[in-house]
Amino acid sequence: MDDPGKGWYGAGMIDIISHATRLDIPVLLTAGGQDELCPAKTIESLFELLPAEKMYFYNQEQPHEFSPKFIKLAIAWFDIYSRMT
Repeated sequence: MDDPGKGWYGAGMIDIISHATRLDIPVLLTAGGQDELCPAKTIESLFELLPAEKMYFYNQEQPHEFSPKFIKLAIAWFDIYSRMT
């Protein structure tokens, strides 16, 4: 890359923690006790920073993957908030 500053700027754009306080939309976060890719403590840190309507769901047995429980939860969450706009 010719301009390292642009690279660092781009990396900052994917840093969720830095931008969490700017989100003004409802956010659903889930974490699993068996998730080694995104540990629950990381998700909880993000959750604490969110200023708008938010929900956090923790499932001890859940690895880093979609599950039927998550899909049902997400559908319900989207249903609730799609009707409010």
